[in-house]
Amino acid sequence: METGSYVTLEKNAHKLVIRLTQMGRDFLVKENLELSTGELSRGSDEVFCELLEDFFQNGWSWVLPEQVGALTSAPIVSDEISYDDNGDIDHIGVIWWFPEYETRCPVRELIENGEVVFTQG
Repeated sequence: METGSYVTLEKNAHKLVIRLTQMGRDFLVKENLELSTGELSRGSDEVFCELLEDFFQNGWSWVLPEQVGALTSAPIVSDEISYDDNGDIDHIGVIWWFPEYETRCPVRELIENGEVVFTQG
C-alpha cells in the first residue's frame, strides 16, 4: 500500500483501490463541495488529480486515453510509464481505469464510500 496526504493506493487482484485519508475527506468536503447542493465546486478530473498529486510527483502518471489507444473518456492512471527525452511515452506497463465513468463519478464514490476501485487495463 502506498500512502499520500489525501489518499492511499492499494493494488490487489487486478484492482487499484483508492481510499481517502481523513485529510483527503476534509479536503473534499471543505474545499471542493458546495454544501448547499452537495455538488463539486470544480470538475471531477481536476479534483481527482489534486487528490493524487503526491503520487503524480512520485512515479504515477495521469494517462490520456489517446496515449494508450483507448476509446474512452475514463480517468486512467499508471505507475508503469516511462518517457523519452521529448516527453513522449516510450513504454507503458499496467494502467488502471474507471470503467463506470459514464454513470458514476470517481470523486463522488470517494465522498460517499471513502474509496473507489479502478480496474486493471
